[in-house]
Amino acid sequence: MRTRKDVDALIAGLKDGTIDAIVSQHTPHEIEFKDVEFEVAEFGIVGFQTAFSLAIQAGLTVELIVQKLAVNPRRILDAETATIAVDQKANLVVFDKDAEWTYTKESNRSKSSNSPYLGQNLKGQILLTFNNNQLFKTKA
Repeated sequence: MRTRKDVDALIAGLKDGTIDAIVSQHTPHEIEFKDVEFEVAEFGIVGFQTAFSLAIQAGLTVELIVQKLAVNPRRILDAETATIAVDQKANLVVFDKDAEWTYTKESNRSKSSNSPYLGQNLKGQILLTFNNNQLFKTKA
């Protein structure tokens, strides 16, 4: 991140609607592309697993996070909005906005571990995701 002023401006933009969506920019590079001099390292970190927690810790409401992570990206891409209804394919995420957890190499679900958040305590956790007839559990 940049300065506190930059972070505050991003949060304000999310809250006032200037920024339409949040993306994780999940970029799980192999170690060979990250463990090099800064100037030649590939951009990006693994972010999919921590995006919700970081949004919670930034002070965003659950409603705003759902809008920015799930609803608006579909709208922007003109994709069908997911619904929970009889005879509809399940596509959902179960989370605990108050759960506290430590992001470790053991709890990391990515094939890569290039994250500055490893070893940090986070608040807000995805418990499971159900998508394309597959169940993904975050917690054991």
